[in-house]
Order: sequence, then structure tokens, then C-alpha cells
Amino acid sequence: MSQADTWGMDPQVRAMRAVFQAMEEEGQKLLSRAGISPQDPRLRAWRDLARDLFSAAWPRAMRQDLARDPQGAGRLYLLCLARVLKGEGVEAMPEPHPGDDPLSAIIEKAAP
Repeated sequence: MSQADTWGMDPQVRAMRAVFQAMEEEGQKLLSRAGISPQDPRLRAWRDLARDLFSAAWPRAMRQDLARDPQGAGRLYLLCLARVLKGEGVEAMPEPHPGDDPLSAIIEKAAP
């Protein structure tokens, strides 16, 4: 007899899934606006760099109450990905958003 999978019912798991979904959606929008193909071989490396930067910046942003919800975390990831792309010579500017300045400052502090 098998047990039902209750993993997806855990509120923390559901919250993280919402964060990951927001990150993915924001990243896809940015790449689409920049005209970057989903099959571009450089994407994996760029996403890895953006993820590492996001991982360093997110705790700081949460302490400042800037990225506690999925939309805030998605916006933080978007700015991380845009910074990585800019560093690689790819112009991919996100649409301006009122909360970007404090998030950008946190990203700069978290960047290697």
C-alpha cells in the first residue's frame, strides 16, 4: 500500500514553488525582450551566474523587507539576470520599476 504524496501540500514548499515560478517568468520575459533564443547555448552559464548572484542577494533583500513575496523575489532575479547579461555584453534592460533602486544596491553589494 502506497502513501499519498503530501510534499506539495507543505506551505513552505508551495511558497518556494511560487518564488521559482516568478523567477522563471521574469527571466523569460527579459530574454524575450532581448531577442535571446531559448536554445541559446550561453543561457545555462548566464542562468547559473544569475542564480549565484540571486542566492547571495536574496537574504539581504529579505532582511530589508524587499523580496519577501514571490513577485519581489522574481524582480530581484530579473535584475540579477540583467546584470549578468550586461556583464557579458548583452543589452537586456528590464522595464523600470519603482522598487529597483534598493534591489540594485543590494545586488551590487552581493556581487563578487
